Amino acid sequence: MPASGQSLASSDFGKLCVVTVTYGRRWHLLREVIAAAQAEGADEIVVIDNAAEEDIPRLVAEEFGNFVEVVRMPRNTGSAGGFKAGIERAMAHDSDYILLLDDDNKLDRGCLAALRAGYCAELASGGV
Repeated sequence: MPASGQSLASSDFGKLCVVTVTYGRRWHLLREVIAAAQAEGADEIVVIDNAAEEDIPRLVAEEFGNFVEVVRMPRNTGSAGGFKAGIERAMAHDSDYILLLDDDNKLDRGCLAALRAGYCAELASGGV
């Protein structure tokens, strides 16, 4: 990461990992979240399968291939337990930034670019 006050081009932003937690029968929502994050330029996605009723690893692999890592939990550990596991995986991947999303939080078009631009502006002004 650059020192305070240095500029940061979006191509130099660093590795952004989206972490999302799913459970129950929510594939119809999760697939939209993954597709939107991928389209917005996330570098990788970690999905925590919090004892979902659907075969999330198979469904994710069929539609998104290796872009998404699925971590299966042996039981539902709640949002906090799921996000903890996801953050640990993202950190193990040397992610510079981690964005936490519930499995029904689809990113709006342009939102990651806006977050990156805002962060870069703060860095340039010495605010971060």
